Amino acid sequence: MTLAPGDAFEYYFEVWDNDGVHGSKSSRSTKMAFRVPTLGDIAQSTDKSNKEIKDDLGQSIKDAKSLQKDLDELNKKLLNKKAMTYEDKKKLQDILKKQKDLEKKLDDIKKENSQKNQNSNSFSEEDQRILDKQKQLEKLLDDIMTPDLQKMLDDLQKMMDNLDKDKVQKMLDELKMTNKDIEKELDRSLETFKRMEFDDKLQKTIDRLKDLAKEQDKLAEDTKNADTPQEQKDIADKQDKINEEFDKLKKEMEDLDKKNKELETPNDFENPKTDQQDIEKT
Repeated sequence: MTLAPGDAFEYYFEVWDNDGVHGSKSSRSTKMAFRVPTLGDIAQSTDKSNKEIKDDLGQSIKDAKSLQKDLDELNKKLLNKKAMTYEDKKKLQDILKKQKDLEKKLDDIKKENSQKNQNSNSFSEEDQRILDKQKQLEKLLDDIMTPDLQKMLDDLQKMMDNLDKDKVQKMLDELKMTNKDIEKELDRSLETFKRMEFDDKLQKTIDRLKDLAKEQDKLAEDTKNADTPQEQKDIADKQDKINEEFDKLKKEMEDLDKKNKELETPNDFENPKTDQQDIEKT
């Protein structure tokens, strides 16, 4: 079925038995309904998911910084000790828990980002450039938690019952270096995500402006041929809808301008003219 955003239909299932003597009998399910999300629904859902993912990435960066601080403090405490105390062991256990929590949060972010892409791509045709950036971000998120880090955490967990101070210090140093890399990759992932969000929203806004220009041109032609009061009323209603859509696009352009300024290296982006007559020139 070729379905457009906003289309809806009802469906049911019907089956027949294979009674060759009395003839096949059928049974039908109750009717069910399906509605394709509108472009507005998709945009709203994508914006909500984008905000949640950005917030989660930002919190993960804070968590990674906090872990770095904990690792520093424990390492300094162990420098002048011959053996680890109960408090040191407890602190190490807390660090391992925080590291595991960070790992789980990153895994949740990957799943949330993958689901968002799947939902968006299922109901709208994405530009190839956006699809490439989606894959780039997915790879960045996949590469953050390396197998070596997982092995290190497992080894540290196994050592908890019989801790050797020197071995622990060595692993803490390695963990600290790894966490620095994680922090850098998280910063990079967040920036990549923001840039992809900007490009995606910009492309969709440009496409909608072009559609509005076509609608406005068609309405201008219809206006010339409108003879009856009802035809004139229909045209006025359509014009009101175009005006409402244009007002939404003006707000989206303002939001785009804000998102661009939040990038580490902003794009050469200038909020375009927003006069009503400029639709026809788009």
